[in-house]
Amino acid sequence: MLLALSVISFQAASLGAAAYKIFDQRGGTIGRVAGNDWVLPDPDSFVSSRHANVRWAGGAYYLEDTSSNGTFINAPDRAAPRGTLVPLNDGDRLYIGDFEIMVQLIDAPGHNPGHNAESNHAPAATPPPEPVAPSGLGLGTVDPLAALGAARSEPQPSFAPPGSTPPPSVPPGASPPPAAAP
Repeated sequence: MLLALSVISFQAASLGAAAYKIFDQRGGTIGRVAGNDWVLPDPDSFVSSRHANVRWAGGAYYLEDTSSNGTFINAPDRAAPRGTLVPLNDGDRLYIGDFEIMVQLIDAPGHNPGHNAESNHAPAATPPPEPVAPSGLGLGTVDPLAALGAARSEPQPSFAPPGSTPPPSVPPGASPPPAAAP
């Protein structure tokens, strides 16, 4: 299982790809300065330099608040107890400084990083499968019906057996030439 965190507040547009972070079972850190696994830039310093830890234990992901301003779960006034592991559930919302972050849990069959679950190393270099991005973030969604329509409107190549002459092109609305007798 993987943990995907997505900034869904106004900062998402300016963060680009950095608005989205996947954690594997090695966990990681969240904060405003370089050296964290996920950096949330905050010139006003509401996000602490090392704001929170993400941990994996007993088959679940947990968040540990290590900040001075608090981490809030599912409501901007519901503080996670500092230094306590709070379980993360699919669909939870985290509030860190001015950032609103959506939590997604992703089943990743065969994902086994082979590590110490208590370590705090960066996630594996191989990118895991992409979860569904929340709407409105512009993270690259494709409309399958539009793609299908575009594919149908492209001219289709015609193929002829080797050694034969391909049939002439027929403009739209014109009748094809009569077939040659064998």
